[in-house]
Amino acid sequence: MPSEILLTIAGVIGALAVIGGGVVSIYRIATRIDQALAVDEEGRTISDRMSRVEHQLWKNGGDSLADEVGETHRIARETATEVRLMKDILLTLIGQAPAAPARSRKSKAAFALKTFDKDE
Repeated sequence: MPSEILLTIAGVIGALAVIGGGVVSIYRIATRIDQALAVDEEGRTISDRMSRVEHQLWKNGGDSLADEVGETHRIARETATEVRLMKDILLTLIGQAPAAPARSRKSKAAFALKTFDKDE
């Protein structure tokens, strides 16, 4: 009989612990949702913050991230065109210049071997 009472008490304590853990978890989730949807330090709501993000995603005359990326892409294309033009001009000029005589290149290993051979 006393063991049945102890088992019942243990079962009730276990059930209360599980229920309490669930309540704490739900409270933490609700608190995080409230913090995400509430007003931030600057007094802006989630809707105000999302409109600022949305403002950056579409072109709007130079003030958005999309405008900056487009401008960077345009400048990169212009630079590539200019480099290509300068390359063509240089290759044309080099083609008209007399060819430079070919130089023989000695390897560093051959130089090192000749240095040691001087002792003989």
